[in-house]
Amino acid sequence: MLAGCGSTQDESTATSPATTSAVSSPASAEAVQAAERGADEFFSLLLRDDVEGLDQFLLPAFQIARADGSTADKTAYLADPADVGAYQLSDFYVTTSQDLIIARYTVTASERIDNQLYTSDPRQRLSVFVADGDDVGLLAHANLNTPDNPSTETPASGTPNDVDVARSDPADVAIAEATQNAFFGALKDGDSAALESLLSPAFQLVRADGSSANREEYLANPATMDSFELTDFVTTREGDVIVARFLGATAETIDGQTYATQPAPRFAVMQQDGDQWRIVAQVNFNVPEE
Repeated sequence: MLAGCGSTQDESTATSPATTSAVSSPASAEAVQAAERGADEFFSLLLRDDVEGLDQFLLPAFQIARADGSTADKTAYLADPADVGAYQLSDFYVTTSQDLIIARYTVTASERIDNQLYTSDPRQRLSVFVADGDDVGLLAHANLNTPDNPSTETPASGTPNDVDVARSDPADVAIAEATQNAFFGALKDGDSAALESLLSPAFQLVRADGSSANREEYLANPATMDSFELTDFVTTREGDVIVARFLGATAETIDGQTYATQPAPRFAVMQQDGDQWRIVAQVNFNVPEE
């Protein structure tokens, strides 16, 4: 477990030393340690309200998406970063693809976002880092936490504004739309061969209900998709990687549970592999019907 601190903070705030996670990952020990360092650096910068450090740590194509529908690119996030107090990071599961490090992990923290207090219960995060030697930068981050008292707040829709759309390269939007429509279409058609081709060996998926899967697990038990409509794509690019957030209105069943059909935020990271784009990370913020 990594405690909110490590070597980057004042020793008076440390609660325990950073150690390697006990969760088994297919990635090398060095990659797991890089993911742990990267996640700890991100939360440490937030804890210290170090906007200058965040500016250096977040890659230009950075995007964040949250379970309440709120989103931000690097410019918007630096203007209003999360207010994080004491935190603990644990249960890292790490995969790699070229220079990407994909990590899902559990965060227990006190945090306030847009003046809304979020629950301090353990909740999953998914981060995609780009490695450059011993250094890592944060490219994409999905926060599966939710407001502590959501009944008093109307969740954000996730629908992009004009600024978001203007910053998205139309060619990248077309790639993201094509890749995601192919993914959802393969689920609808029950086309396992198409799914195998679309999912990177490093693929990881997390959902707002706390469930998750790697490539092997997902191929063994994919969602059942009766219909879908994907809209409102916003993209950023870092080299051969595209980060996309969008809305998905679906009729889907996962592990025998029917999910809500109203548009819900989705988040994905796709990497070019030769002539094909493959999905390395997918986040489903939809929730089961009550």
